Amino acid sequence: MRQREEEMRSTNGKKFVVFMLSVIFGNFFLNLNIFTYIYNSNTIYRH
Repeated sequence: MRQREEEMRSTNGKKFVVFMLSVIFGNFFLNLNIFTYIYNSNTIYRH
């Protein structure tokens, strides 16, 4: 029983780390897309 609990805890920790990384990278790419969109719209307005 105790070994199974340890396995559950470790898998939950890995899932949490992967989830946090995916959220951080998702926000990073989302910000990149928004930044490029604003940059492109600004360059279009200049022309």
